[in-house]
Amino acid sequence: MWRAFQRFDRAALLLLLGLFLLWNWRFASVTAHNHPYLVPSDVLQLFAWKTLAFIGVLSGLFLVTRSVQRTLIGVTFCVILWLFGGAFVSAVVSADVLQVAFYSVL
Repeated sequence: MWRAFQRFDRAALLLLLGLFLLWNWRFASVTAHNHPYLVPSDVLQLFAWKTLAFIGVLSGLFLVTRSVQRTLIGVTFCVILWLFGGAFVSAVVSADVLQVAFYSVL
């Protein structure tokens, strides 16, 4: 697997880091606003599971595509779906056409 990551150039690694930070955006915002009520072990466990899920998506897509560019496109799609999936479903259920169109274009 290490040889596969040697194919990634600097731009691809920076994009991957940015996607990882976006993947954990909600996690960071929830922990920042609710810090008195959080148990540190629960926060670390959630971060570990989210990190493993991200690595699993990345590794799985790379094993299927064998291309850095296609893998990054797939990971970007997964991150966008992760961030906006719930909003898209609620827009479809409420029949808000403009919002559904916005998320579809995104």
